[in-house]
Amino acid sequence: MPNCTVDLDELLISTAFLTLSSIRDLGQELYEKHYSGAVGHHTHDGQQVIFFSDRFDHAFSRSADFVAARGKKNEIDVQRVERIMWIAELLKGKVPESECITIPNSRSNRPDHRLYVINSECYVTWLGPLNSGCWKFSSAYKPLAYQIKQYRRSGKTIWRYGE
Repeated sequence: MPNCTVDLDELLISTAFLTLSSIRDLGQELYEKHYSGAVGHHTHDGQQVIFFSDRFDHAFSRSADFVAARGKKNEIDVQRVERIMWIAELLKGKVPESECITIPNSRSNRPDHRLYVINSECYVTWLGPLNSGCWKFSSAYKPLAYQIKQYRRSGKTIWRYGE
């Protein structure tokens, strides 16, 4: 069991009164400072996580056209930036009501992905495998509840907070 828990509300980043451009700049600054420019990020079971600087646009943007959600990501996602500080704490296993699910890779000869979920917040963080045995951060966002159910159906829970 983790040695301490975190208050997610205290970690929320305020974006009130900021333009989308300013929110993007703030998000990128926080990502560089706390993630891609930092070392020592690990999962709940001690495995290293690497945050590549070129993942920011993918991880913190969304399609401005909801219908084209699988299309080009062309707008900063305010909710993702507001929750940017949740990522490290979730991966470390310090968030109540969280779990880690392995999701089979779409290519059968590749290692599984990891999906960290905060069930009470309907929030997820994706990690992909690296050849070195480490993990790479891919994205973090609030999907719809049915999407988490779909992920859960195709995967296997390997860890739950408090168990």
